[in-house]
Amino acid sequence: MKSADIIDTIHKYSLHPATKRHLSLFTMSAIANGYYKLKNILGFTYEAMAALGDHKHFQTMINESYIADQTNRYILEHPDFEKVFTLAREEFNKFNIRLKKAIKYMKSDPEQFLNFLGSFPDYMLSIGIYNCFWRFSATEQSRILKRSTIKRIIKDREVIAKVYPRIDELLRKASIPFGKKYGFDGKLLLNMTVDEREKFLKTRKLDTEELIRRGEKYLYLFVKGKEHITTDKKTINKVENQFFKVTHADTIKGKTAYPGKIKAKAYNNWQSKAMPKGDFVLVTHNTNPKDLPTIKRCSAIVTDEGGMLSHAAIISRELKKPCIIGTKIATKVLKNGDLIEVDAENGVVKLSKA
Repeated sequence: MKSADIIDTIHKYSLHPATKRHLSLFTMSAIANGYYKLKNILGFTYEAMAALGDHKHFQTMINESYIADQTNRYILEHPDFEKVFTLAREEFNKFNIRLKKAIKYMKSDPEQFLNFLGSFPDYMLSIGIYNCFWRFSATEQSRILKRSTIKRIIKDREVIAKVYPRIDELLRKASIPFGKKYGFDGKLLLNMTVDEREKFLKTRKLDTEELIRRGEKYLYLFVKGKEHITTDKKTINKVENQFFKVTHADTIKGKTAYPGKIKAKAYNNWQSKAMPKGDFVLVTHNTNPKDLPTIKRCSAIVTDEGGMLSHAAIISRELKKPCIIGTKIATKVLKNGDLIEVDAENGVVKLSKA
C-alpha cells in the first residue's frame, strides 16, 4: 500500500492515536484479527485499525467514537445484551485451560507452544467484547448501564486482561530456544503477524531483513480483514508527524475520576522507570495492577486513556487520590520533573511557572 493510500485510509476511517502498550507486533496482529471477529457476535467490528511501533512497544490508532456509538446502539437494541459477557467469559475459560496445558510443554517443546498461539485471536475476541463496553463507559451515554453491569464488566475485564501481556512474555521466552534450534534470532518471531507465524511454522522460511526492519520501526494497518505493514521511513514519518506529534500544550484536559487539587512534579513512567523521591504526580498512558506500589506513593494520577471503568479510575476512587483520565496527550507533553497543577475538580492539568 502506497504512502498516500495509507494516509487516506487513516482519514477515511477517522483513526486516532489510542492505547499504548509494551507489547509485540505479533500481539497487535492478534488484537486486530480477534477484534475483527466481533461482527459475528455484536454485529459490528473495528473495520480498520493501525499501529505505530517497534520491537518494544506500539501505539494503536482506532475510531473510539464509532465503537462507543455502535456499542450504545447494541445495548438499546438488545435488552439481554449481558449474555455476551457470559459468552466471552466461557470462551476465555476454554482458552485459559488450553494455555495452561501449552505452558507445561513450553520448555521441552517450544514449537508446541508457538503452534498454540494460533488461537491467540480467539482470546482477543473475548477481551474485545469487554473493551467495546469499556470504551462506551467513557461517554455520557454510559449512564444507562446499571451498577451491577458496571461491576461485572470491571471484574471480568480485569481477570481477562491480565492474560495477554503474559502471553506476549511467554512468546518471548519460547522464541529464543526455538531460534537457537533452527539457527536464527528467535526474537524475530515477535515481529511477525499471526498469519506469518503460521506460514513460518509450516515452511521454516522467514524474511530476516524485513523482520529486523520492523524491530526498528513499523506501521501496521488492518483494513477489513487484511493486514498491511510498511517499514518505509518516509511513510512512517509522515504518519507520525501528521497524527502522533504534539508540539506543546500549557493546559491539558481530561475527565475527572476522583476530585481534588495537587501541585507537584510530574513522573512520566513512559520516560523513566525510576520513581522520584518526595511528592509526585504519576503521568502514564494507563495503569494496571502492577502499578499499585507507584500509585500508593503518588499524590495524583493523570492518564492518556481510560473511562470510568478503567483501572486508574477505579483505584483512584478506592485510594481517594485526585485523578484525571483520558487526556490523550499527557505522556507526550509532560516530562519528568515538570511542576504541574492537577485540578481534578475540573479535569484540567496545567504546567506551573513556579
